Amino acid sequence: MGLERDNETVASYRARRHDPAFTSFADNTVNGRSGARLSVDPDRTDCTQLMDGGPVSLTVHVAPAGLYTGPPADSFAYALRIAQLIEP
Repeated sequence: MGLERDNETVASYRARRHDPAFTSFADNTVNGRSGARLSVDPDRTDCTQLMDGGPVSLTVHVAPAGLYTGPPADSFAYALRIAQLIEP
């Protein structure tokens, strides 16, 4: 899991939604703030949740760690929930 302030805006990510680096991209909201979620792993087990922070975006990244062998985790749901909890 990672949390960071990204110098790119949600709008700049949306403009690149068809970038081949993204294996998944969807618009959403976080507690009423404009947001988007994306994945870059071919198996889509990772999720980066973006939320609007004005001239920047705030990001939450969730992915299975190491050689995780437990039941499948819904990284998209976890990332959204964490973003909702930390949203200013």
